[in-house]
Amino acid sequence: MDYLSFENAIKKREKFNNKVISVTGTSGKTTTCKFIYDILKNFNKVNKTHENSNSFLGIPWCLNKYFELDSDYWIIEIGISKPNEMKKLVEFVKPDIRIITNIGNAHTLNFTNGIHDYINEKLEFTKNISSNSVLIINNDDNILNNIRFKNINVIKCGTSDTDDVRLIEYISGIKTSVIKIKYNEKIYIFKINGIGKHNAMNLCLAIGCAIYLKIEIQ
Repeated sequence: MDYLSFENAIKKREKFNNKVISVTGTSGKTTTCKFIYDILKNFNKVNKTHENSNSFLGIPWCLNKYFELDSDYWIIEIGISKPNEMKKLVEFVKPDIRIITNIGNAHTLNFTNGIHDYINEKLEFTKNISSNSVLIINNDDNILNNIRFKNINVIKCGTSDTDDVRLIEYISGIKTSVIKIKYNEKIYIFKINGIGKHNAMNLCLAIGCAIYLKIEIQ
């Protein structure tokens, strides 16, 4: 089988009838995918992006070789490095749940107007979302925080009192972190390997996904 075949991957995607979760962002995509996978795998059969393969070559390779049609969820990471990639990849992936970690300054050399065009390309991920889908965002991100999303379901994750999923405390150790997250007056406490507040925010995004799917969080 030609694992790199985009055509084969399209056919396989069309046959998959369960939920597709897609994650993009300048950084934190792989970590967020792993957090979501670790939550969902306790209750479901889940496939996720293999070895950071999130490009036009990598995504078809993952779907053709590793993803299974009898899975409950597919978690697909999307990365871009050139103009017009995001729209095409989203049209191919057809995500039911869209998660965006942040928008930073990266891969801008391939864009005519640099960071401005890169930001617009990334924001293609947030367009044409159906009423039965959801967009989950890092609301602490300066760019995402200033966008007024209209007529779509948005779950905001961040440190503000008005965020849906709120990071209320982050405690860094030498190799591990303790993270406290609040949702609907309930506080969840996690201990994870690794340090960095960005990991705490990525975990908030994963919790937002689990809440939307009504998955019990342990």
